[in-house]
Amino acid sequence: MGINELNDWKQIQNGWNNVDLANELLDLFDSSKIDLYGRDLENMDFLLPYKEKFDQIKILDLAGNNLKEIPSWISEFINLETLNLEWNMIRTLPVEIVNLKNLKTLKLAGNLVWVLPDEIWELNLDKLVVDELKPENENLRSKIPIIEEVMVDDCSPDNYESWDFDDDDELA
Repeated sequence: MGINELNDWKQIQNGWNNVDLANELLDLFDSSKIDLYGRDLENMDFLLPYKEKFDQIKILDLAGNNLKEIPSWISEFINLETLNLEWNMIRTLPVEIVNLKNLKTLKLAGNLVWVLPDEIWELNLDKLVVDELKPENENLRSKIPIIEEVMVDDCSPDNYESWDFDDDDELA
């Protein structure tokens, strides 16, 4: 990334709580994990300049933000294994999410998602975390090995860091 692009990036992120976010994000794209927990994000468009590196990412943590929707281009994270979208304001998931063929863990607790896309069973998930599995999605129980239904009253986003995750959970 050239210096002009980096300056543009810093201007785009002017309102964020971390003035060094541009440098931090550049470092994150040099690894296989992007952790953007609790950044007050309202959308994911700031990731688009890094589109050519999406295939390197295996873990994407966008929990604890203000996301209302997930863009259809989420499917371009072709090697994504864990997607944490907990504690946002998401109402629906794009049907394109089923193109994440390597996705094993999808975390949605603390959102406004009432019904999952019918095609979500095509993902071959090992773990799905939701507030409650709605009757419309009961058929997923036989298709996903672990479905965790989180009691929202017990799990406020303020306590997110202290949640007791499994030892093998990479977002712990």
